[in-house]
Amino acid sequence: MTFHSRSFLSGLKITIHDIIVGKYSVTQRLYKQVMKKAGHSDVSPSYFSKKPKIKGEVSDLRPVENVSWYDAALFCDELSKMQGLECVYEFSDDGKFRRADTKKNGWRLLSDNEWEYVYRAGNKSQRDFDSTETAWLLEECTHQVGLKKPNELGIYDLHGNVFEWTSTISPKKILRKSEAKGTSYAFVYDPPQKYVARGGCWNSSFEREALRPSEKSNRVGFRICRNATLDAPQ
Repeated sequence: MTFHSRSFLSGLKITIHDIIVGKYSVTQRLYKQVMKKAGHSDVSPSYFSKKPKIKGEVSDLRPVENVSWYDAALFCDELSKMQGLECVYEFSDDGKFRRADTKKNGWRLLSDNEWEYVYRAGNKSQRDFDSTETAWLLEECTHQVGLKKPNELGIYDLHGNVFEWTSTISPKKILRKSEAKGTSYAFVYDPPQKYVARGGCWNSSFEREALRPSEKSNRVGFRICRNATLDAPQ
């Protein structure tokens, strides 16, 4: 799949591989089911887990939030194990993150480019970033997933309910061709390492955030995907 980026590298031609993407952000219900079955203790981290009550909405079908990047990666691994898939993320025995192998067939976070491709429905979508038809914006809390209109791929809440963690490390700055010694772009990374979060959330509009992987916020959740061409191991 090839598309022209209209994000922070505007106009750059990008090719990504086929992926299977979650129709919704991971919900509080799914997060609790998976993490509880896997034996974890903190299975209900969300700030908006019970209050405020909203008529006609199911509380645990709100997106899970208040989870770190590490929490999201661990959830992906636990779900992969339950479905007989390979784990993309590797953690040490004491729970510290080591590395990721996105060539494996398990569930993982979308990259920044994958997220934009899904949001844009390739190059099909011309949606307004601040459209309330497809997003919860400037609200008092999160809302049940799937109540707004989907995009052209049938994916919901991509830029207005919670920001969504991605697997992409955010560069401190981007060097253009004149600075990058002959290449089109060069990226400069400085500690502390931060990951990109995409979309928009209940109390703001469309943005691109950069957060430390240990950070937690009631504005940030996640969506999962996996490589479409890889089957479960036999």
